[in-house]
Amino acid sequence: MSCDVIIFDLDGTLTDSAEGIFNSFIYSLKHFGIEEKKENLSSVIGPSLSSSFRSLYGFEGEKAKEAIKKYREYYSEKGIFENQVYDGIKELLEKLNASGKTLLVATAKPINYAKIILEHFDMIKYFKFVCGAELDGSVSEKTEILGNALKLLEQEPTKNIIMIGDRKHDIIAANHYGISSSAVLYGYGTIGELQKENPTHIVNTVSDLSSILL
Repeated sequence: MSCDVIIFDLDGTLTDSAEGIFNSFIYSLKHFGIEEKKENLSSVIGPSLSSSFRSLYGFEGEKAKEAIKKYREYYSEKGIFENQVYDGIKELLEKLNASGKTLLVATAKPINYAKIILEHFDMIKYFKFVCGAELDGSVSEKTEILGNALKLLEQEPTKNIIMIGDRKHDIIAANHYGISSSAVLYGYGTIGELQKENPTHIVNTVSDLSSILL
């Protein structure tokens, strides 16, 4: 398919960030006397922090805010760099840039953290805009974040725009705005979760994604 504008999720799509996110959750939960194992945390990658703390641990209001604060204590110092780029992603971004595509990032991660990660891995140069959550929680859900990204394009959503992501939240957001989507199975979402939201495409590997986009 031919898409002029390609919007990427970050965690589980561009980078394998599980280690840092899991360690940050474990650090935060210890503050509340909760001992958690990494194997129980796969669902926390993708949703907003407030959503994960609420749905998994019942944290609301001030308790949720305190949990997020503790999470970020660890994440901002260590967890952010416990991360690696998926094989083939940099090469794909280079090819997309060379072919004249406009690339954006839309992530539920706070925008300042997203930019630090993209700069750390020398990938920010590929993206026209980077959109993310706000640290104060005023913007946190994927549909709102994707909407902000689309506004920056100063054009109506069309079939020339595609959202790439590994969780249902990415596909739900794309469907909300009527744009195409590609679910990637090399990230953290399950095929059942992703198929349920009817993405335009489902791909197994970065190579498969490249075949769709180029």
